[in-house]
Amino acid sequence: MTYEFPTVLDAGPSDDVDPDEFVRAAMRWHFDPATGSRYWLDRADRLAFDPRQDVKGVDDLMLFPDLADELRDVPVADLIPRGYGNDARLLNVFDSGGTTGAPKRVVQLDDWMRHSTEQVDKRLRDHGLPVGAQWLTVAPTGPHLVGDVLRRAAESLGGPGLGIDMDPRWVKKLVAAGRSDEVESYTDHLVEQCRRILLTQDIGVLAATTPLLERFAREDDLLERINGSVQAIIWGGTHMDPDTRHLLGTEVLRPGPRGTAPPGRGVRAASRPSRPCRPRTAAGRRSASPRSPCGGGGRSAGTTVRRA
Repeated sequence: MTYEFPTVLDAGPSDDVDPDEFVRAAMRWHFDPATGSRYWLDRADRLAFDPRQDVKGVDDLMLFPDLADELRDVPVADLIPRGYGNDARLLNVFDSGGTTGAPKRVVQLDDWMRHSTEQVDKRLRDHGLPVGAQWLTVAPTGPHLVGDVLRRAAESLGGPGLGIDMDPRWVKKLVAAGRSDEVESYTDHLVEQCRRILLTQDIGVLAATTPLLERFAREDDLLERINGSVQAIIWGGTHMDPDTRHLLGTEVLRPGPRGTAPPGRGVRAASRPSRPCRPRTAAGRRSASPRSPCGGGGRSAGTTVRRA
């Protein structure tokens, strides 16, 4: 038997649903024996409170203990809510970044994917991203959610997508071990792949990490090509400080009339600079960040979409 979702759980960030109401509905769904997953129902017996009774809003989520270590080893099947019944369509299983230890897993069901795609598509269109333009996405794929989000974003806007994969876990290991020469070599490897595509294809949308955008700014041929053909830039994976955003958006990367826009879950982008940038170097361009191409030295992008 399949149970109906509370309507509020289908709400997106632009639907003006009361956050406390959303949390209460989520508690009812995930901790009801008829609809909750095996993991959360088993875990409820070991909580010092009743989620359905005691969690009345966002602030009450602080009642939950830190469950990160538990979630690293949970079987995927135990994360699927019973309320889906036999109709559950598990499309993908994604991992967290693994920055704080072994990765945790997120299951992607069919309805979640459709809802996420609709929200991302709406946000992109609201920001005026070109429809039908060809994309170049430089992002982690495989177990990483961001690559899937960007692929679906290109599809929703009717644009063919070209992609270059990156391995953030390997780069983080190199950074932690102080193997900076190997990090630089890997960055060169990514840049050369991007160069072959950017110089031979008509790319209208570029999606990349902040450190890679900074690295592109050091390559005159790529800079000329991006400023000449790219209409929008999507960035994510790490924090971009206001000074860097201002510098890239006003003095270095100037993609068409539309500027940059945030695509959705897990990715951020600048809309307009918010603070003056620092003076440029004597060479006329501020040096790029020494961080890794995957953002190993910066803050991971969260799951909340916000205008930068």
